[in-house]
Amino acid sequence: MQSHLLHSADVKLRQRKEHGVKFKSLPKEGGHKMTQKHIYLCCGGGLSSGFLAQKARAAAKKLKIDATIEAKSESEVTQYLPKMDILCIGPHYEFRLKAFEEMAAPYDIPVIVIPEEIYSMLDGKALLNLVVDTLEKYK
Repeated sequence: MQSHLLHSADVKLRQRKEHGVKFKSLPKEGGHKMTQKHIYLCCGGGLSSGFLAQKARAAAKKLKIDATIEAKSESEVTQYLPKMDILCIGPHYEFRLKAFEEMAAPYDIPVIVIPEEIYSMLDGKALLNLVVDTLEKYK
C-alpha cells in the first residue's frame, strides 16, 4: 500500500513539473539567504503535521536555513499567529482555507495548503521549497 502511495505521489510531482509547475530549488549547501522564519504547520491534532515538521527541520538544518518549524493542532493556531511568518495547513483542511486566511489576515501572514504529495511523502525539503517560494512572492 505504501509503495503505491509513494509511486502515486511521484507520478503527481512529475505531472506537475511537466505542466509547468515549477519548484524553486534550494541550495544544496551553504544556506539560503533569509532571516529566521517561523513556519507553522497545522492538522487536526498536530500529529501528522508533526512528522512533516520533523523532516522539514532536518532538511533546514542540512541546508543551513535558519527556521523554526513547529506543528500545532487547529485549536492552538490562533495563539501562535503573532509568532508566525507562514501557516501551512494539511491538505485535508483545504476546505477551511478561507477561514484560516481570515484568521491570519490581521497579522499579514500567508496561509498555504500543503500539497498532498508533499504531505503524504513527508517531504521536508519540498515543503521548505514551497515555503521559501511563497514567502519570496509574498514580500
